[in-house]
Amino acid sequence: MLTVALRGTDRAEFVRLRALRAAERELLRLSSLYLNRAPRLITREMLEPLQRDCHVCVEEAYCALLEAALIPEEREKEAEMRYVRRKLLPRVIRRADPAVYRRDPYYAGICVRECRTASLHLTHATYAPYEGFAAGNLLEDEAGYAELPPIGFFEEEFSYPVLYAEGREWMAIKPSEIETMRAPLRRARGHVLMFGLGLGYFAYMAAAKPEVSRITVVERDARIRALFESELLPQFAERKKIEIVEADAFCFAEEQGVHYGYDYAFVDLWHDVSDGLDMYLRMRRAEKHFPGTEFGYWIEDYFLSHLRGYVMDALCEAADGGKSSSGTGGKSVTIDSMDGIRKLLSAEYLRRLSPDLYRIGDGEHAGAERADAG
Repeated sequence: MLTVALRGTDRAEFVRLRALRAAERELLRLSSLYLNRAPRLITREMLEPLQRDCHVCVEEAYCALLEAALIPEEREKEAEMRYVRRKLLPRVIRRADPAVYRRDPYYAGICVRECRTASLHLTHATYAPYEGFAAGNLLEDEAGYAELPPIGFFEEEFSYPVLYAEGREWMAIKPSEIETMRAPLRRARGHVLMFGLGLGYFAYMAAAKPEVSRITVVERDARIRALFESELLPQFAERKKIEIVEADAFCFAEEQGVHYGYDYAFVDLWHDVSDGLDMYLRMRRAEKHFPGTEFGYWIEDYFLSHLRGYVMDALCEAADGGKSSSGTGGKSVTIDSMDGIRKLLSAEYLRRLSPDLYRIGDGEHAGAERADAG
């Protein structure tokens, strides 16, 4: 049971935090709408006159066009929309440098050639100039929480490796994947366990580290394994470090993990938050089978953002009505200061809470906002 009883300056600060969260949800909704439905909306022909006539940089022009396209005129004066327009949207627009990604060791060292099997198609896809894409890890808001989804664009065409399964994009190595794997790669060491093979980006980069001695990859899809071993693995300079185990990730984690001594585990089993939250929570619970193993998760900040929203909703419910039955993993908690609020919303608390939120089929954490990191 959660009880919130704030007074004075603490209550006023909580009101401001609620307003910030509402604006961030609007930004998330608008950015998802843009990236999922019309990412090629903005073109050079639209940007250049605006830059010339208004004497603004390309990011400012891009932001202005995106604002005009996404925010209805009748909502421009709403408090949430004013904050989105003036404070949030300008912060999340990013012009990406294609040279940075073309110098990436995987891009530079691995030749991804066109390849087809009965159900798979390995090829390249392309971002058009100024096409919007999710640009990496969430950015911090003014409260210090990772909540703001960055929107990137290139000023020229940019191609990236992609694998289609039955005609659907199954996995790709986009700039967002590169950015969101940097931190987990820095922590990889010793015997590394990977859940999910993908196109081998994490395995390639981790194997190149002298402090990584061995990599065990758990991949259940025999088609992915066969394609990887025939087309990509032979190009890995450190391929002898890599072993692939054909198994279901959760069966392996929940039944076999305790028998091995891994130093670091990296989990990448999902496309985005919409299909990954349940798997993230389940694997967080399975960590107990790996004593002494440090775990890292692809796009964990996006999962924590969703859980933060879940806890924030519970806090708001408790503040308005006095009590809430959710948001603390079934524990009884009374909050009477903003320090307590900040603790419940911190990444550390959310990580501790997450194993208790995995309940198969009861929908306790259902309704994830889509925040596509790819």
